Amino acid sequence: MKFRLVVLVFLLGILFVAVTADTAKEMEKQTEPSISQVYAPEEILIQFSGPMTDEKIARKVEKFYGKETKKNHKITFDYSELGLPNTYLLKLSNSDDPKEVKEKYQQEPDVVYAEPNYVVTNALIPGETSFSKLWGLHNTGQTGGTPDADVDAPEAWDLCTGSEGVIIAVIDTGVDYNHPDLAGNIWTNPGEIAGNGIDDDHNGYIDDIHGWDFYFNDNNPFDDNGHGTHCAGTIGAIGNNGKGITGVMWQVKIMPLKFMNYAGSGYASDAGKAILYANKMGASVMSNSWGGANYSITLANAINSSHGLVVCAAGNDAKNIDTTPFYPASYAFPQVLSVAASTKTDTLASFSNYGTNSVDIAAPGELIYSTLPNGSYGTLSGTSMATPHVAGLAGLLYAYHPGITCSEAKSTIMASVDEKTSLNGKIGTGGRINAYQALLISGEDPLTLNEITPGSANINTPVSLMISGTGFASSAEVRLAGPEEIPAAEVLCASPTELTAHFDLTGKSAGRYDLKVINPDATSATLTDCFEITAPNPPVLTAISPSTVPAGAGEFDLVVTGTDFTPSSSILWNGAECVNPTVFVDTTQISTHILSDSVRDPGTVLITVSDSNTGTSGSAVLTIATIPAPAITKISPSSGKRGSTKSYTITGTNFVAGASAELRKSGSIIACTNEVVQTGGSTMTCTIAIPSDAGRGYWDIAIVNPDGQSAVKPVTFRIG
Repeated sequence: MKFRLVVLVFLLGILFVAVTADTAKEMEKQTEPSISQVYAPEEILIQFSGPMTDEKIARKVEKFYGKETKKNHKITFDYSELGLPNTYLLKLSNSDDPKEVKEKYQQEPDVVYAEPNYVVTNALIPGETSFSKLWGLHNTGQTGGTPDADVDAPEAWDLCTGSEGVIIAVIDTGVDYNHPDLAGNIWTNPGEIAGNGIDDDHNGYIDDIHGWDFYFNDNNPFDDNGHGTHCAGTIGAIGNNGKGITGVMWQVKIMPLKFMNYAGSGYASDAGKAILYANKMGASVMSNSWGGANYSITLANAINSSHGLVVCAAGNDAKNIDTTPFYPASYAFPQVLSVAASTKTDTLASFSNYGTNSVDIAAPGELIYSTLPNGSYGTLSGTSMATPHVAGLAGLLYAYHPGITCSEAKSTIMASVDEKTSLNGKIGTGGRINAYQALLISGEDPLTLNEITPGSANINTPVSLMISGTGFASSAEVRLAGPEEIPAAEVLCASPTELTAHFDLTGKSAGRYDLKVINPDATSATLTDCFEITAPNPPVLTAISPSTVPAGAGEFDLVVTGTDFTPSSSILWNGAECVNPTVFVDTTQISTHILSDSVRDPGTVLITVSDSNTGTSGSAVLTIATIPAPAITKISPSSGKRGSTKSYTITGTNFVAGASAELRKSGSIIACTNEVVQTGGSTMTCTIAIPSDAGRGYWDIAIVNPDGQSAVKPVTFRIG
């Protein structure tokens, strides 16, 4: 049975569906493959908990439909030998609805999952055929773009141009393996003898000399669309051969794995086979310039079983695939590296999908010139064109560091991007790949943590942690993880071995914490149980000043001294907050301004300090003392003329702010104005306006304090 995957050449959308040959023929008539839920009408993909045979499946069919049924479900492909145990493609009866059959199988206790065989498509955005400059590799502004808005390929080639020991699988519409710019870099199966009709290497595929065509199930993965050949040229068109173009890698072995037809579409069942084949046959990198909206468990399992880097196009719908997933780019597996398309001016291409969680990096993908079938060349646009740039860079890393792991290659590519404002907030790294920087840092030390200082800090205080280790990136994130997660407010990278992380611990939970450093490539390191946020001591009140004030005294500042004060500390007046706010001076001193109304009456006040985060202090007593009655010594000057107004000074003792003064004689009173009691209570200044008809002779002078106590100095002031 032949299976076909519909995949558009620039990654517009992918539908994971398997379809019969007849259905596929009908789909080939479509000019634009749909991205709705299309699936093979007579097939399902299914995984059992143990090995399965046609006989066992026949018994299940009888269980579903009765012993007299004529329905028949047959195994047409066993994925077990490719690495997915007990996983099968089932051919259903003509009248069966795959979704209904799926539901029946899912009720069986020995079924892990069942799903339709979804269609997948690629998406091609044709460009100007006259475009013939490889700006994505080396941009001098030659096409009106921004100089250096490229992957810095020439600089990278000074370090490494590739290796024939690196295998990159192009899982696509096939590859023109006879193209003059590709033929020397096409993979040849070393375990197979061409044309003998024997599966010499026992991998399940006969005469798979240059890969396999999973769409037509034969050994000729030739490209009848052009998309796969274009991707292959960007990865590994032969370099320095005096013809055509060059790929990111001058030397590489490209493994053509065809699973899409001439229209650029195919099925999830075949995509999974291609990925499993690439994994089995030693591909270090898999380039996947296709995708779609439906989640296929079979395809997901195939990718998750891979030991190589699975580079996937993010799609061309201009959508946020964090919320509208696009598979396989949206599979959250460590092997997957999701790629958006950038332009010659280092912006996100207008068609490119994005997503800070689902898309990792960007690469040149607009108006990309590369190889096409039959020895030709042309220009295409899409995340499909961006993806092979990244696959080629991954291949360079494997060539430059033969022992590098998949996770190391991925993290290196992500950590070495050129960060761009236009990409920030759109993709995870906020940057476009830089091949030269990737090769440079690929030899750097891994991310490790040695120690931090200090090892503790009080709650509600700022703290700066000095962190030593290796492999720190300039934009690393630092977090404390314990009773809660606390991100650093600021991180400064002094060197790859030293970080300073500033934390604000205000309102945070006390307890033991781990410290975690995360580089932009998502690699991380954790130092466990290394830091403690301690609950601070409650405030301690040592003294207050003043500790005694006279009743009726004016406004004054109350100063409280002690320990463990914080900006949250408040001075309480008999258990209630003071009218005016508490001023935090430092951890040993706070103050507040007391109004005169608070000390009019004699008595005592309990002063305490309360902190909403730490508790309440002990108390101190403020005494509002009773003041002795005032006494008058003299008034100066001691006389005045009728009709005059002037200032006078009264001296004595126990004058209180707010006191009033007046002249008295035989029931007549002349009230003073503008009374001001000087500090110390022994002097008052006032103004006396003597009426023109005031009685001549000596008058008494009187002072009345706010508490009602008074003093009279008889026959003291003479009016003339």
